[in-house]
Amino acid sequence: SMAEKRSKCPIANVLDVVGDRWSLLVIRDLVLGKRSFSEIAASPERIPPSTLTARLEQLVCQDLVTKSRVSGGPGRQYRYELTQRGADLVPLLVAMMQWSARHDPHTPLTPALRKRLETDFAGVVESLRSTSAL
Repeated sequence: SMAEKRSKCPIANVLDVVGDRWSLLVIRDLVLGKRSFSEIAASPERIPPSTLTARLEQLVCQDLVTKSRVSGGPGRQYRYELTQRGADLVPLLVAMMQWSARHDPHTPLTPALRKRLETDFAGVVESLRSTSAL
């Protein structure tokens, strides 16, 4: 549970919340505007559906994501969105992008975005946060 912390280290604390293989990728997808289970499941990493179900539930329990019923569609459909707490992870994702751009020449980012990550980190964060804004 979240009550059992590994240590008082703030980095360990974040890893206890989103340090598994999939959580940050699900958050990335929500930042990028994906809202449904099927949209997230279609991401290139191909998260297995049972794993995605478990991760989404976990993220909802941790108040990083909200899950709301979509009416009018066929069957039961849900819409997933980041909470404020979830959106506060955006700078972490941008820092990961920046690190990858610096250290992996194969990172598929445009030269403009690479430059922006170095010269306007806060601006990249802001634009991604407004994309994911409710």
